[in-house]
Amino acid sequence: ALVVPGGAVPPARFEHTAVWDSLNGRMLIFGGEPGPLNDLWSFDGTNWRLHGKGGKEVYKITRKELRRIK
Repeated sequence: ALVVPGGAVPPARFEHTAVWDSLNGRMLIFGGEPGPLNDLWSFDGTNWRLHGKGGKEVYKITRKELRRIK
């Protein structure tokens, strides 16, 4: 079946990092080019969610999210 995400979607990118968060059933993507992009998004199979953009805010959120994944 075709999945059509709801809400805002992240801009197209390459050279980003993507990981599967098995505890929360979602994919996390961070950063990439062109830019560089410095944002953190999640996708739960239906909706995208922006967790933060840029600098210390994204760093803190990313560290928090990664601790929850371990």
